[in-house]
Amino acid sequence: MNLFIRGCREGYFMMRRLLVLLAFVFVAASAEAQQMMVSPDSHDDFSLGYSKVIGQDEGGFYVLSSNLSLGISNDRVGLRNRKYQLAYFNQALLRKWSIPVTGTNESVPDAVSFFDGKVMVVSSSYNKPEAKVIYSVSFIDSAGKSVAIQEPVAVISGIRDDYEKGKVIVSSSRSLFAIVTREFTGETAGRLHAVIIDDQLKSSRTKTGTINYDEKNFEVTGYALSNDGDLVVLAMNSERVKLLSSKRKNDYLLYASPSGSDSISEYNISGEISITGIGVAFDNINRKAVLAGFYAEKESYIGAGIYYATLGMQSGDSVRIVKRGLDGQANIRLRGERNRGANLDLVSYPIERIVPRQDGGAVIVAEAAYTTEYSFYDSFSQSFSRRLEYNFENIIVISINSTGEADWSTVVEKSQSSLDDGGMFSSFCSMLNSEQISMVYNDQISRRGRIMPVVINNTGKSEMLKPFPQREGMLLLPRGGKQISENEMVVPALIKRKLYFVKFVF
Repeated sequence: MNLFIRGCREGYFMMRRLLVLLAFVFVAASAEAQQMMVSPDSHDDFSLGYSKVIGQDEGGFYVLSSNLSLGISNDRVGLRNRKYQLAYFNQALLRKWSIPVTGTNESVPDAVSFFDGKVMVVSSSYNKPEAKVIYSVSFIDSAGKSVAIQEPVAVISGIRDDYEKGKVIVSSSRSLFAIVTREFTGETAGRLHAVIIDDQLKSSRTKTGTINYDEKNFEVTGYALSNDGDLVVLAMNSERVKLLSSKRKNDYLLYASPSGSDSISEYNISGEISITGIGVAFDNINRKAVLAGFYAEKESYIGAGIYYATLGMQSGDSVRIVKRGLDGQANIRLRGERNRGANLDLVSYPIERIVPRQDGGAVIVAEAAYTTEYSFYDSFSQSFSRRLEYNFENIIVISINSTGEADWSTVVEKSQSSLDDGGMFSSFCSMLNSEQISMVYNDQISRRGRIMPVVINNTGKSEMLKPFPQREGMLLLPRGGKQISENEMVVPALIKRKLYFVKFVF
């Protein structure tokens, strides 16, 4: 009997040790797996319609909401005037406070950005007798306290005509920001004005350049500010080839001003090259602007190759352009669902992100995105209805060296389609560290969709991970998300028509 009891006791303790060991293994495995955390409560401000994570600190992150799209600069659409609301969430995704955001004299601010670890609100006022625009800022901290800076941070003189709201561009080091505006001096003329401001709120002299293009055809598509204070603005001028023709000639232009210059110079960076998509970033190590994207052959308009250009910021530097065909590059393997033919169609792949490499090359991240418009006759209302279909498909990632040659490439195959919603649930959210690029996206825009995680390492190997477990009917709003640490991102999500926030840990 004693032997039996002793044997049971030994078996009991052995079982306990085994359970502890199994629990340890489970915890370790869980720690290595991808994790997802959903905010315990919904956010009240989804009634505004658009939300985006704009910054973070050690305690949490800031969310900016608006009743108009945050991707447009208009402050009035139809009968709606823009309103801003700012909220702060802690690391446990609990909302600590929410406040309205207004500019000087309760006006709509020019911009709401994130600088020096705080939310920065930029407002402007126009002094007509002196023909100058005065910019002021206020900061909102993690306690929701707003502090207005009494002295203007920038003054742009000589503006006598209509001008745009100020655009804020922050350097990657978060030590400088620029305020850029465009003045309209005539139907086919204008000027760019810019001021660089440091973290002590000291501004440089105004930079000015001329724009000699029709306002209707000219569009600014990108900005970049170096850690040294060099500024570049990427733009496109699109004109009809003939008066009654639907074909258009697109010229891509780069406006650049080194940190020590007061002038903004124009460079035509396309020439005779038919560029189909391009982005701009700054290589702060080599102090040069990097332009990367794709071009097409003029005759066929199907993907011909990679476009890569650089512009140094030293006196006398000129634009250096390299173009490389895809077919002759052994490291290009981009035959996905949309491109199984002999050629790779890159016409509909806008550039989402450019990551400069230390050796002077760059990693290009692009996504197939296009809209389809059609009309149908509604017999009930006896009228024609117009529908817009938003399509977001494959993601391609290409790493190129300084000569434009591809070291590696990969494709993430996906297909997202939705109607009349601006594609708000489509696309993807990504984060970057020294080892990999991580992405999350909705695999389909429906209540039964799944959230898919993908990682691409620094050699180009991609891995589709197991879908995240999720609540029924949850849909991410990927373009409102942001990386908040080396291995974490926060993305807004809709669950039963209420706004939540989801933290992903890789």
